[in-house]
Amino acid sequence: GVPPRLVGCWQISQLRRYGVVESRFCFEGGSRCGRGEGLYVLVTDQGDEITRTFRLAAEGKLSSKKRPASRNASDSPKKSNHGRAETRMSDVSCLDTLLQTQQVPVPQDDGCCECSRG
Repeated sequence: GVPPRLVGCWQISQLRRYGVVESRFCFEGGSRCGRGEGLYVLVTDQGDEITRTFRLAAEGKLSSKKRPASRNASDSPKKSNHGRAETRMSDVSCLDTLLQTQQVPVPQDDGCCECSRG
Protein backbone atom coordinates (compact mmCIF):
# COMPACT_ATOMS: atom_id res chain seq x y z
CA GLY A 1 0.00 0.00 0.00
CA VAL A 2 0.87 3.66 -0.10
CA PRO A 3 2.33 4.96 3.17
CA PRO A 4 0.52 7.87 4.84
CA ARG A 5 1.89 11.35 4.28
CA LEU A 6 1.32 14.76 5.81
CA VAL A 7 -0.75 16.93 3.47
CA GLY A 8 -1.14 19.94 5.78
CA CYS A 9 -1.84 21.10 9.27
CA TRP A 10 -4.55 23.33 10.66
CA GLN A 11 -5.23 25.08 13.94
CA ILE A 12 -8.61 24.28 15.46
CA SER A 13 -9.60 27.94 15.00
CA GLN A 14 -9.11 27.57 11.23
CA LEU A 15 -11.74 24.83 10.91
CA ARG A 16 -15.31 25.78 10.05
CA ARG A 17 -16.77 22.42 11.04
CA TYR A 18 -15.83 18.80 11.59
CA GLY A 19 -17.41 15.48 12.44
CA VAL A 20 -18.23 11.94 11.33
CA VAL A 21 -20.38 11.48 8.23
CA GLU A 22 -21.10 8.05 6.77
CA SER A 23 -18.26 6.44 8.80
CA ARG A 24 -15.75 9.01 7.55
CA PHE A 25 -14.16 11.87 9.45
CA CYS A 26 -14.77 15.13 7.57
CA PHE A 27 -13.46 18.60 8.27
CA GLU A 28 -13.61 21.89 6.45
CA GLY A 29 -10.72 24.33 6.51
CA GLY A 30 -11.76 27.98 6.41
CA SER A 31 -10.43 30.82 4.29
CA ARG A 32 -7.65 31.57 6.81
CA CYS A 33 -6.03 28.24 5.96
CA GLY A 34 -4.34 29.35 2.75
CA ARG A 35 -3.76 26.22 0.68
CA GLY A 36 -5.55 24.14 3.34
CA GLU A 37 -8.96 25.64 2.59
CA GLY A 38 -11.67 23.17 1.58
CA LEU A 39 -13.41 19.95 2.56
CA TYR A 40 -11.32 16.92 3.55
CA VAL A 41 -12.75 13.41 3.94
CA LEU A 42 -10.70 10.78 5.77
CA VAL A 43 -11.41 7.06 5.83
CA THR A 44 -10.89 5.93 9.43
CA ASP A 45 -12.44 3.72 12.05
CA GLN A 46 -11.56 6.32 14.72
CA GLY A 47 -13.81 9.18 13.57
CA ASP A 48 -15.71 9.50 16.85
CA GLU A 49 -12.47 9.58 18.83
CA ILE A 50 -11.01 12.23 16.50
CA THR A 51 -14.19 14.33 16.85
CA ARG A 52 -14.02 14.08 20.65
CA THR A 53 -10.34 15.06 20.62
CA PHE A 54 -11.04 18.07 18.37
CA ARG A 55 -13.87 19.16 20.69
CA LEU A 56 -11.61 18.91 23.75
CA ALA A 57 -8.89 20.88 21.96
CA ALA A 58 -11.40 23.61 20.98
CA GLU A 59 -12.47 23.86 24.62
CA GLY A 60 -8.85 24.02 25.80
CA LYS A 61 -9.30 20.78 27.77
CA LEU A 62 -6.96 18.52 25.83
CA SER A 63 -4.11 17.13 27.88
CA SER A 64 -1.03 16.52 25.81
CA LYS A 65 0.01 12.91 25.57
CA LYS A 66 3.40 11.98 24.26
CA ARG A 67 3.41 9.31 21.57
CA PRO A 68 5.90 6.50 22.03
CA ALA A 69 9.18 7.22 20.25
CA SER A 70 9.11 3.86 18.50
CA ARG A 71 6.54 1.16 17.91
CA ASN A 72 7.10 -2.48 17.38
CA ALA A 73 5.20 -4.55 14.82
CA SER A 74 2.57 -5.65 17.35
CA ASP A 75 1.63 -1.98 17.97
CA SER A 76 0.94 -1.16 14.33
CA PRO A 77 -2.52 0.20 13.48
CA LYS A 78 -5.18 -2.03 11.95
CA LYS A 79 -4.78 -2.52 8.24
CA SER A 80 -7.54 -0.87 6.24
CA ASN A 81 -9.20 -2.16 3.11
CA HIS A 82 -8.29 1.16 1.53
CA GLY A 83 -4.84 1.64 0.02
CA ARG A 84 -4.63 5.29 1.04
CA ALA A 85 -6.64 8.03 2.70
CA GLU A 86 -9.37 9.54 0.56
CA THR A 87 -9.63 13.28 0.04
CA ARG A 88 -12.74 14.29 -1.84
CA MET A 89 -13.22 17.99 -2.35
CA SER A 90 -16.40 17.29 -4.34
CA ASP A 91 -18.12 14.86 -1.98
CA VAL A 92 -21.38 16.84 -1.91
CA SER A 93 -23.34 14.36 0.20
CA CYS A 94 -20.69 14.52 2.90
CA LEU A 95 -20.65 18.33 2.83
CA ASP A 96 -24.46 18.53 2.94
CA THR A 97 -24.60 16.20 5.94
CA LEU A 98 -21.73 18.00 7.65
CA LEU A 99 -23.47 21.36 7.15
CA GLN A 100 -26.54 19.97 8.95
CA THR A 101 -24.59 18.71 11.97
CA GLN A 102 -24.08 20.67 15.15
CA GLN A 103 -21.18 23.06 14.83
CA VAL A 104 -18.75 23.17 17.72
CA PRO A 105 -17.73 26.74 18.57
CA VAL A 106 -14.00 27.20 18.30
CA PRO A 107 -11.86 29.97 19.77
CA GLN A 108 -10.98 32.70 17.27
CA ASP A 109 -7.26 33.07 16.78
CA ASP A 110 -5.63 35.11 14.04
CA GLY A 111 -2.49 32.95 14.20
CA CYS A 112 -1.80 30.56 11.38
CA CYS A 113 0.06 27.28 11.31
CA GLU A 114 3.07 27.92 9.09
CA CYS A 115 2.98 24.47 7.49
CA SER A 116 -0.43 25.16 5.94
CA ARG A 117 0.86 28.19 4.08
CA GLY A 118 2.98 28.19 0.99
